[in-house]
Amino acid sequence: MPNSKKILLVEDIKVVSLKLNTILHKFGYDVLTANSGESAINQLSSNPQVNLILMDIDLGKGMSGVETATKILKKREIPIIFLTSYEDDEFIDQVRGVTRYGYLLKDSGDSVLKSTIEMALELFESRTALKKSERTLSNLMDSFPGIVYRYRNDTSKTLEFISRGCLDVCGTPSTDFMEKKTIHLRDLIFENEKDWVEKEINFSLNKKERFIVNYRIVSALKEVKWVEDQGIGVYSDSGELIAVEGFIEDITSRKSAEYALVESEERLKSIIEASNDGIWEWEIQTNKIYWSEKVYLMLGYSKKEFYSNYDSVLNLVHPEDRQKSKEDVRAYILSEEPFSVEIRFQKKDGNYGYFLCKGQVKKNSAGQTFGLIGSISDISERKIAEKKIKESLKFVNTIIELSPIGILTYNSKGECISVNPAACEIAGGSLDEFKKKSLWDLITVKDSKLSALIQEVINKNVSKQLELHGRSSFGKEFWIQAYLDS
Repeated sequence: MPNSKKILLVEDIKVVSLKLNTILHKFGYDVLTANSGESAINQLSSNPQVNLILMDIDLGKGMSGVETATKILKKREIPIIFLTSYEDDEFIDQVRGVTRYGYLLKDSGDSVLKSTIEMALELFESRTALKKSERTLSNLMDSFPGIVYRYRNDTSKTLEFISRGCLDVCGTPSTDFMEKKTIHLRDLIFENEKDWVEKEINFSLNKKERFIVNYRIVSALKEVKWVEDQGIGVYSDSGELIAVEGFIEDITSRKSAEYALVESEERLKSIIEASNDGIWEWEIQTNKIYWSEKVYLMLGYSKKEFYSNYDSVLNLVHPEDRQKSKEDVRAYILSEEPFSVEIRFQKKDGNYGYFLCKGQVKKNSAGQTFGLIGSISDISERKIAEKKIKESLKFVNTIIELSPIGILTYNSKGECISVNPAACEIAGGSLDEFKKKSLWDLITVKDSKLSALIQEVINKNVSKQLELHGRSSFGKEFWIQAYLDS
């Protein structure tokens, strides 16, 4: 069966060349021949599809096989197997310095020749694939926005590889690290951080764990940068550390953002602590509710005593408010509008308090609602005060209703707001009649002095007491002791 591989046979003895040519054809190889080093180079130039060279080490006059192979390998990577009639140390040393595919005695036999060629081709393909893989990996690592490195575990921590990303991170080209060796990675580290960085890395390596260390470096442009260095140790079969591989990333922007966030959070914390409000946040997906310290204090719990999620918080709501609260939450999420609602929560001591909850929906970058956030205030004292005011007003209204003194209430426009039964009896009119008439309709003497007095009460927020003469719509006259208050 024909073999797709092509072999260049370089042999100056014609009989040997014909014999080997016949054998190679029998194996299925295409064969090109050359009888000198010069003709071999020309043949290879004209036939780039040649896959392997069988090279006689002694080519008579002109270039030797070793010289020819050396010139060929300077221009092209190709497997070369040397052929010889002799076996001595000098020959082996010559071959070893030129090719890694070995040599073959001419009288080794057909099977040895075949297996040697096959192994050389397989080895070359493997090495080619490995180089391609290494080249791809190198290009990939060079494209990383950071420094990929590997150094030996020796006293100098000798670098075996460093990617081109070092130019972007520290302003130094990879050649300064590898070829010139004018700088090392540890030289970049902030002087007062070198010891603890090395200590942190060694601690993880000794435990055979991955290390992640953040520290500062000084670039070639004298810029201070934050970097994150993460890597692992490479160990021998016996467990000995032989190398370290890692990746250094510039995290200056991230660190700046973190510091800004910390400052913002500290400012927010100060504002929250200075106010009487607590902060709450509900994540719908996890059902977890976050409370600030103030909320726990309002309800009398500690963080260890109460696990705050949606269900546990809902159980604190007064039974009369619970169903409405559930419906309100759904409505708030659907409407996406800010809300404010009063809710009764049960405190740790078993008593219920009134709380004002304000909030709004939280959305992600896609515009989807993923939670609620807001504030909570304890308004129990206000609600108690409001209740007392209502009770007081109810008591006052009862006194007014039962009073034998006629009491009428007018607004600043002179419109009647309320009239008690005694006033109706004294003036001789009904409640509806009073409400249809103004204060001026009752007063018989309407002089400018009275008008000025009323305006003074309204404008200056003062109180005045005076006597007025009045007459009802039925003609009944009476005196009014008026108490004017805005």
